[in-house]
Amino acid sequence: MNILTSTINGTALETEKTLNLSNKLDLQSHNFKEIMNSMNLIIIEKIQNK
Repeated sequence: MNILTSTINGTALETEKTLNLSNKLDLQSHNFKEIMNSMNLIIIEKIQNK
């Protein structure tokens, strides 16, 4: 394997790691929004039941 091939493979691997991390962050952000929405609904429900 020559230097160019090694560099391209290394870059591809780093890109894949970055994309995986980005996807995990997107998922965490989505989960956080879902939790916040649920909490807001619970709060609204409690206020309406008073």
